[in-house]
Amino acid sequence: MAKSLEKIKARELRKKGESIRDISKQLHVSKSSVSIWCKDIILTNLQISALQKKMALKGSYEARMRGAYVQKEKRARQIIALQHKGYLLASTPSKKHLLYLGTGLYWGEGGKSTRTSFSNSDPKVIMLFMKWMTDIWNISNNRLVCRVLINEMHSDRIGEVEKILVKDFKNT
Repeated sequence: MAKSLEKIKARELRKKGESIRDISKQLHVSKSSVSIWCKDIILTNLQISALQKKMALKGSYEARMRGAYVQKEKRARQIIALQHKGYLLASTPSKKHLLYLGTGLYWGEGGKSTRTSFSNSDPKVIMLFMKWMTDIWNISNNRLVCRVLINEMHSDRIGEVEKILVKDFKNT
């Protein structure tokens, strides 16, 4: 049976409330494959209860659920820690990191014509790009021109946006 057919069969069985393990055994595929194939399938409360009762007989369900919860919490803490670390690196980058960050920004969002240009809607990202221009490429502030293009529905905020950019740029 081709993998695509196995996936279809696995999804059908899961929708009927079969366990990942039982599907894996029936189709002779790994539990991880079945889990990936069926991760978006939401079981009914009745199906969940039936699986819980079946697992309770084996005595491992509660321990597995506690372990899964601990892993989920650990992963959530790691994500928060990495986001914080990334924010710190981006907000106070070393010269080397500024070179990499700015190059990535220019590569992704910079204009590559006769003049260097950059488009982004996040003031912090714009300030990072401007810092890259002044600190890495030694371009003086008076050579940088900032143009704000703003959607008509936000036209009442143009002054506010310009003030933020001018204030932030003077602080760099």
